[in-house]
Amino acid sequence: MIILDSIPPSGKAISESIVYFIVGLSYWNKTDPLVLVSYIVSMNMLLQLLAVLVSLSVTSPAFIPELYQGIGPVLFPDTLSSQCSGVDNVIPPFTGKPTFVKKVDNGALFKIQTNTSNLHIMHVFGTPYQMGYAHGKLLTEEMKTILDQFDKHLVQEGEAILPKIRSNWLKKAEDFLVNQTIDELLDLTYDTTSVFFNKTAPYWEQELQGISDASGISIVMLRRMHMIPELFKAKCSMVGGWGEAVKEKDELYQLRALDWDTDGGLQRYPIVIVYHPNKDNGHDFSTLTWPGLIGAITGMSSAGLAISEIGADIPFGEESRIGYPFFFLLRDILQFDNKREDALKRMKNSYRTCSIWVGVGDRNELAFNITQYSYSTCNVLDDVTVAKVDPKRMIREGCAGDCITNYFAENVAYWGIHLGCWQEEIAKNKKDINVESIIKMVGRVKTGNLHIAVYDHKQFKMYVANAKPDSAELVGSNNAYDQQFIQLDMPTLFKYRI
Repeated sequence: MIILDSIPPSGKAISESIVYFIVGLSYWNKTDPLVLVSYIVSMNMLLQLLAVLVSLSVTSPAFIPELYQGIGPVLFPDTLSSQCSGVDNVIPPFTGKPTFVKKVDNGALFKIQTNTSNLHIMHVFGTPYQMGYAHGKLLTEEMKTILDQFDKHLVQEGEAILPKIRSNWLKKAEDFLVNQTIDELLDLTYDTTSVFFNKTAPYWEQELQGISDASGISIVMLRRMHMIPELFKAKCSMVGGWGEAVKEKDELYQLRALDWDTDGGLQRYPIVIVYHPNKDNGHDFSTLTWPGLIGAITGMSSAGLAISEIGADIPFGEESRIGYPFFFLLRDILQFDNKREDALKRMKNSYRTCSIWVGVGDRNELAFNITQYSYSTCNVLDDVTVAKVDPKRMIREGCAGDCITNYFAENVAYWGIHLGCWQEEIAKNKKDINVESIIKMVGRVKTGNLHIAVYDHKQFKMYVANAKPDSAELVGSNNAYDQQFIQLDMPTLFKYRI
């Protein structure tokens, strides 16, 4: 694996991208790369592919904000206000036990029902294919409902998104993308990334094939759903607090708040998947996700690692559509890495793609880092260095001037939407940060509209909240940050056996 500490000039990057693209398509079509090149040339398409690759794999920092402006109003919540406009979430967490629903070979399903949540907990065991098959058997109807609803929503919203995407991409890609649909763009993303996991990490396709075989859902549809994070990023928040900043000094508390689209129906079936892979394929781990999705953006492992993630509002360095999807890499951290250093090394050595922030907390070290992650950048930050990142960024959030000049907080590393509000709340809760105060703060900051996880590392517990399902019998506001959190005891989940 090549270590991408730095990226060569754009011309070389484009050339490498063309090679990876052709090799990727050759793997996908089971065609010799030279034959494929000859075919492309004979069809007079090479120049079109070059134009697309220029736009997809070496996108300038100045270009990306224009793309976000096109997508943002459709898929992202409002992130303009820097002032606290919410109210404390003071609802005590639910601490009851899950109720058994059903079992299949290599899998079991449980449910926690509260006034505002219908969280499922699914255990899957065995090989990647066996875990996928159990997943598909246990959640067939939920997957069909949610994937169909979200796909229709994405297509509908795409009518508003695509003209802006095309108008930006066509500046460099000429006419190649003029008739591309959302599905075709997702297929293209899969084609340009699959070379990085089909051979070196075949367990992704094996698990998806298991889901498809058990549920009857097209594997093409499943692949597309897993490429969505690569195309459409979310605006979120993350916090890690330790040492003198927290109420119990020998502790680490971590937040992952996901702000994304709540109109696509994902919140109908929130689920914690607890994976119990065979011993030769990692260790037990969990993800907070939705039926049919096997990557990770939120989760905690039996090794004591937990992840947070944010789509970058201001890109760092160059981005790429060609590489190892971060949705997969974050799950690899949970499944295979034993300590924070392993996760940081994995990110550094990976073929990275788009710009995101990644938070990794380690319960054994009681340590937390935020990483700036992109095709050309892998900067590991702590409480001191994160406060030096773009101190004028708040101007982008509607301020007349520099809203905050110093958001440093000792023993607290944080980033997210409404950064000025975060600064205010963290200062107010200094030396008193714990699960209760973090849950209050997300309500005040109004972050985490789709789902939230608060990780209590020392006690090895995960507290989760999800947006309210669209269901008449459930009451309360829609946003996850206003809901009752559910406490999950992670050792109990990891020890479960059928």
